[in-house]
Amino acid sequence: MPSIADTIRITGLTTRRLRLSSDLWFEGRTTPDSAVPWFEFPFTVVETNEGVEGYTMGYGPLGQGRASAYHIHDVYHHDLAGRNPLHHEAIWQDLRRKQRHLYSMAETTWADLDVANLHVACSTESGRFLESHHSMFRFGLKDDPLAVKPDGCQHLPDGPGLGVEIDWDWIEDHTVETIKGSTL
Repeated sequence: MPSIADTIRITGLTTRRLRLSSDLWFEGRTTPDSAVPWFEFPFTVVETNEGVEGYTMGYGPLGQGRASAYHIHDVYHHDLAGRNPLHHEAIWQDLRRKQRHLYSMAETTWADLDVANLHVACSTESGRFLESHHSMFRFGLKDDPLAVKPDGCQHLPDGPGLGVEIDWDWIEDHTVETIKGSTL
């Protein structure tokens, strides 16, 4: 009997345009009149025939979130459909050859990346400093796992995997459009 590693295939993409106020970026400072009033992030769920999901998020600066979200479907959907997601390096190299600059698709969400960096920093003897993204990019995770605690430190989440969960209620509340693509 074949294993899931042999049979798993990408069957669809669902991208949500997440919108956040640009006030978060300016943190109480006066927002310049020339600033776009929001930032958008295309948050994509990669669906498989085995029920396993993957997540990726891009960034749509200066109001370009809609274009970035549709770009994922116009360019990437057809290259991903039917592929085995476990062959991610081959997929990434194929996408890289097709488009030299992959600004609209990252391999994980920024908040997840910061949590992964925290795990790496804590696993080393000399991990005393952790650089992470601006706090406005730390969204979509339950219980603010990257918050600095009263002792002045960040603490490792203790759940399975990276120890964090996506906050689907937050995602829903900040979704301005959902774009679906399916091979089924």
